[in-house]
Amino acid sequence: MDDSKSKDVQEYVRLVATNERRIYGYILAMVLSHQDADDILQETLIYTWNEFDKYRPGTNFGAWAMSVARYRILDYLRNKKLERQAVLTNTLVADFHDEVRESTDDMDDYLDTLQYCVKKLNAADRTLLTERYQKNYSVKEIAEAAGVTVQNVYQKLSRIQVMLYRCVKRALAV
Repeated sequence: MDDSKSKDVQEYVRLVATNERRIYGYILAMVLSHQDADDILQETLIYTWNEFDKYRPGTNFGAWAMSVARYRILDYLRNKKLERQAVLTNTLVADFHDEVRESTDDMDDYLDTLQYCVKKLNAADRTLLTERYQKNYSVKEIAEAAGVTVQNVYQKLSRIQVMLYRCVKRALAV
């Protein structure tokens, strides 16, 4: 490996190490599933590495990577066909993206605030989030266990995500 390529690798690794937690937090806030967030982060890092020659040194690598992640998140939603179920609409993703991107330096505060807002949810809503995004139960499995329709579960998830979005937005505005 020549010296210039070695320096590119070192610079890329440095930039990723500096920004990875914020990028991951942003992705996780959008998809709420650690497994899916891990996959999207990997896709984002692969893309940014493949396009690293287009990155302009001195610009905000974290913001660039989060923009890349945003498109990966939208692809994820399309592939999961969630946007048609109104779990997260493109508009909500765009709003969340703008909010998070504007406060990339405050990502730790944002993640703490999101955790605070999740704790404020009632037990049933927290259980639903846990089953769907931590235990990775399918919406169909959750609906069958609860004796409700799949659409009902999607509506509840959508309502919870909007509540979390508003809670975080309110808390960070203070």
